[in-house]
Amino acid sequence: MRRLSTLALAALLLPITAAHAQADPPERIERVVQTGEGLIVSEVTRYAPLPAGAARHAAACDYITYLRYRLADGPEDPQEADAVIIGQPAALMAGYSLDGLARNLEHQLRDNGKRAEFWAVHPRNICMFDRTGLRAANAAGDYHVAWDYYFEGKEIDGKKFGGFKADWDMPEVSDMALAQTVRDQYTIMSQDLPDPVFRKNRAFCLGTSDGGLWQAAFAAWDFDGDPGHAQCRALITPEAVPTVDPAGLQRLPVAREIFGAVATVTYSVYLALFHLGVNLPGGDRLALFPTTPTLGFMFSPRWWTLVSIAGIAATYQPDEETDLNKLAMRDIFLNISLRVNFPNNWADILLGTNGIDTFHFTNRAFLGELVGNTAVNIPYPPYSLGVLDGGPVVPKEAPLPGNILPAIPVLGKYLATITGTTNRVGPTDHNALYTWRRFNELDGLPYADPSKHFVDIDYFARQVGSPLGWANPYMALQWTVADQIMIWFGARNLDLSGVKHVDEANAMPSLTMWSKDSLEGALLSPLFPNNTEFVEGPVHYDIGSAAPVQNNGKPDPFSSRITGYITDLVDAAPGPNQGTGTPPAFGSSNPPNLLPLGVTGSADDGRGTGSGGH
Repeated sequence: MRRLSTLALAALLLPITAAHAQADPPERIERVVQTGEGLIVSEVTRYAPLPAGAARHAAACDYITYLRYRLADGPEDPQEADAVIIGQPAALMAGYSLDGLARNLEHQLRDNGKRAEFWAVHPRNICMFDRTGLRAANAAGDYHVAWDYYFEGKEIDGKKFGGFKADWDMPEVSDMALAQTVRDQYTIMSQDLPDPVFRKNRAFCLGTSDGGLWQAAFAAWDFDGDPGHAQCRALITPEAVPTVDPAGLQRLPVAREIFGAVATVTYSVYLALFHLGVNLPGGDRLALFPTTPTLGFMFSPRWWTLVSIAGIAATYQPDEETDLNKLAMRDIFLNISLRVNFPNNWADILLGTNGIDTFHFTNRAFLGELVGNTAVNIPYPPYSLGVLDGGPVVPKEAPLPGNILPAIPVLGKYLATITGTTNRVGPTDHNALYTWRRFNELDGLPYADPSKHFVDIDYFARQVGSPLGWANPYMALQWTVADQIMIWFGARNLDLSGVKHVDEANAMPSLTMWSKDSLEGALLSPLFPNNTEFVEGPVHYDIGSAAPVQNNGKPDPFSSRITGYITDLVDAAPGPNQGTGTPPAFGSSNPPNLLPLGVTGSADDGRGTGSGGH
């Protein structure tokens, strides 16, 4: 009897996998989803089932998807293009978050005489998010359709939203962390760019923020004898650290052995926890360790969904008064988020007074209040897209005034990554209808600096409200707390056993760029390669949404520099091994051209009108 009980317990703890259908679906489907501005955007879906040992998962998770941007008058075959850029988005983002960068690069490369394509890759776990409500709301031009579907239980064409998933409901997410991400990119590149010579000479691997770290891992990975660094002409990593060994530990024998041994054991424990679970009747599995950063505050899928719904509202009824501020406060999780992120001071946070539902906003202004770095108290993700207008405002004091952080020794730059250093303002008049000043309409406002705003909120509304996939709210926590950290310290076991070509990856041609105002950059600068370039312009998440012409009358500096870099490499004869021969030096603790927090350092404060669109 004891043996039977032991076997029963063992059966509960074993992973359950989904049986594959007897007849596999079409291997590849491509459908056009947008046209205009001389571009064709199509969604490419490829059938690529998760490994047999993966936890039970929805059928949609057996597909990988990317958005293909190309010139309307360009070649149909991507291998006839001058360059193909493979783009990985930031953490918690999906492929369409790179739409602005993709469009800017397509147009600028065309102006340089190059016919390029940009492939914005969706993380596989975007399959966890139901986009039915976003599609229906856009089709109807009415954001209430999405709100009612996600938060009020209303059906769309007979389909009812299954609810926002909790950690314990998603053990399969841990099967879609770093190892699966790099394999998915290899599948896309090897299948849709089958000529290895083309990949080596004309494919460019780009990633912003965490996407840059994924590309660095991809370059160092071994795909059954085919190294990742041989798939790309160069690495392009805006606001990212472009290596899996930024501290150089793997180049020091003693450090490599010590840190590697500790990281190997630690990583083994991490993975055991992430895959720990109990099987339930009916084939489901209960995770016993957090699998995604789905906290009720800020990272909640509810929050990302609210931002997308606000984007739809700002797209179709930008100047009408919103009711989303009142609707959102009826949801307990959104209520907590908004009670922390909106109030002007600590008294209102603690007492629950002067909440966002007690003021009046246009739909455009409400979107700005959710993600604008001049509005929200803890801006994540923060966007530089204008300021509140239409009524009196006061500087925000909660959680800390942004303009005092640069003066705080040591801790100031760390606190700034939470609140930002921007002067944030909030409303005070409960009768006024608050509006929003776009990024190129800020002249004359004493509390706004036009040189620090880079994104047109009207374009941004269309981007975040699109059903094409802006956010990835069910990102694998395994990547954040296990893969990312342990790969830097030298773990090369289990899911990280594919990392075999670190030196060759470091020797690849690469372009690493950071904004001089980057808060993340102020923290990570000791890990930058010495050839890192710094620009005055969009900061972190802004990069994927930046207006093509900025307020100084110049093109977006990130896409402009990347365009020049790709053009030069395409025009140059490729070397035999694509490498520089010598890995760049890492570990410059104080790059001379990375400005301290709060210092603008702008040598050109001329401001143009900005184009405000794509």
